[in-house]
Amino acid sequence: MRTNRLTKSIVGTVLAAGALGAALVGAGPANADSVDDAFVASLAQAGIPQIKPELEIASGHAVCQNLGEGATPGQLIAVFNAKKVFATPQQNEAMIVASMTAYCPQHLD
Repeated sequence: MRTNRLTKSIVGTVLAAGALGAALVGAGPANADSVDDAFVASLAQAGIPQIKPELEIASGHAVCQNLGEGATPGQLIAVFNAKKVFATPQQNEAMIVASMTAYCPQHLD
């Protein structure tokens, strides 16, 4: 299925990042720029559990990579919801929207 192939890398990145999160909570951003800072802050504001900022940033870029390869935001949100990537559908959507806002605004509607 095309959606599975396109979203495999982002879901894997986010799940791996989440698995590492417990050990990395409280780590401060290293060499983050203002776009990265805003992205990480928007995830926190959405109630997404905080992990190492570098992993959050990499996940945001992976969302954009999937969008660039043809996935739609709706497809990514659906996959996140199906795999229960975050605790709520709102958090899943917030991750996708924050990623687009920060790193690939051309994909915003």
